[in-house]
Amino acid sequence: MPIKQKILAVEDDEFSLELLRHFLSEAEYDVMTAIDGLDALRKLEENPSFDLILLDRVLPKLGGIDLILKIRADERFQDIPIVMQSALALPEQVLEGKEAGAVYYLTKPFDRSALLQAVKSALEAGRVDRSAENELDCDDPYRRGSAGRPPA
Repeated sequence: MPIKQKILAVEDDEFSLELLRHFLSEAEYDVMTAIDGLDALRKLEENPSFDLILLDRVLPKLGGIDLILKIRADERFQDIPIVMQSALALPEQVLEGKEAGAVYYLTKPFDRSALLQAVKSALEAGRVDRSAENELDCDDPYRRGSAGRPPA
């Protein structure tokens, strides 16, 4: 049985959070939830091995954009892909979320299939990024960022 990928879902609306948990659990993800930005930071500190963060933009205590900036500034968490979700859908708002570090920006309301596709794509992109990083960090000088060529 394959290991389930772990997702931290951050949403302050209880109904929306339960819906996210249901959709993601049904799709065989291991879901942990947080109700605000500070709660999310605590959960990350307790368990830094999340595969993805699904993050509402408008949150009490610590907003989504500020949370992304804190996550991206911390080496332990900076490579975790983030999917931001929000009803704030103006082009400049979406751009702000992407520039802060969100891999995808889902505008509410969204349906189950859009959510699951964004999560799947973000997880796949995260795996590609991590495998490329592992190749760069390897001890073999012929593989380290050289596309199979010896270093110059």
